[in-house]
Amino acid sequence: MRIKNLAIFVLILVALNVGYFIGLGRARSAYLRQQAIYDLHVYPQLFLRLQEGDTNQMAISLRSLMIGPYYYYQTHFSNELVTDAFTNDLAVARVVFEQERAAADELNRTNRGSDTALEPTGAGMRPSVAPPK
Repeated sequence: MRIKNLAIFVLILVALNVGYFIGLGRARSAYLRQQAIYDLHVYPQLFLRLQEGDTNQMAISLRSLMIGPYYYYQTHFSNELVTDAFTNDLAVARVVFEQERAAADELNRTNRGSDTALEPTGAGMRPSVAPPK
């Protein structure tokens, strides 16, 4: 009886592991497919902008493409040591990220107006400034 229960437990454990690794492989494949679709959407547009000579729009697109990976790298791998070849690329990405962040902050400040304060309004709290009529 004890051996039968142990065999069933081991069989269930093996089945769960097999299911996990199949799901992991499918998730990776789905992610790579979505990344390929995204790349095949963005890069031809960049190529056409380059052919047309629209370097301003191309620079804007490349800047926006750079800030996502930089932010991901900073949040997940910022505590690791980097090689000399990667240090320059990381510095350029940091400058672009800070410029985009400053531009977004300025846009938020402009859209909010100078007399409104952003404060959390939880239960029992009232906004510090009345909304415009």
